Amino acid sequence: MGFWEYMIKKDAQICSGIDWALGVKASLNPKVQHVLKRMDKLPKAGPGREALVILNGPSLKEQDITQIHENVDLVFVNRGFMHQDFARVKPRYHVFVDPKMLTGEWSLTWIDDIVAMVPDITIVLPVTWAFRPEFKRFIDNNTKIHWIPDFKKCYCVGVSGNCFDFLASQDYKTIYFTGFDANGLPLEMLNVSNSHFYGKNEENLTKTSKEYVRDLYMFSRHFADLNKMSNLYKKRNIRLVNLTQGGLLDMFEREHIRILDKR
Repeated sequence: MGFWEYMIKKDAQICSGIDWALGVKASLNPKVQHVLKRMDKLPKAGPGREALVILNGPSLKEQDITQIHENVDLVFVNRGFMHQDFARVKPRYHVFVDPKMLTGEWSLTWIDDIVAMVPDITIVLPVTWAFRPEFKRFIDNNTKIHWIPDFKKCYCVGVSGNCFDFLASQDYKTIYFTGFDANGLPLEMLNVSNSHFYGKNEENLTKTSKEYVRDLYMFSRHFADLNKMSNLYKKRNIRLVNLTQGGLLDMFEREHIRILDKR
């Protein structure tokens, strides 16, 4: 084993230990466990259906998502509600896990905008946010929210991985995804205008070199954990299928988005 391979393995072991400890801590929190048990008792949405996670890479601009078969449940994330066809395709879920929702970098009014466009949508959020006062109005307004675990702080799979884990918990056996070019950070560092289908994240324009050290480290862990996730899902007989037009990911099977055309 070479030096860098050893460092990757060592880091993975450290991260796994931290996530294990955080999981134990969460298991001792009765409020969190009460909410998660309540979520687990809800009917599972996945049996007999498939899911398509629509991420925000620039390749999404080249794909038509309006012709997806009706047996496929659509999942959007983050600024995905800005897609021109968002209201038309009526996604079943919209997922936020980024702490920018807590810091004010991303506005909570985005949730209002999403529900206004698709009233029956379910917003998927980290369970620890359920106890924060800024989310109380959504609970009081009976916004459909599904709370998910968020204890693996070193599990660098990003919002895409959170989507996959949530859908697997809902018993979807085939999970497609698109718009996952996996090159957003390099494009952001080059200050190009197309790191996402809607352009670029303006709040990232003031990042310092120290912040990019952190981001690049997480970027590396992201690829390592996606490879790990791919292997684990294969053992669970859950298909993760990449429909992205291009992109860097080679750990998932790949198909063309036409496979989901209405037929």
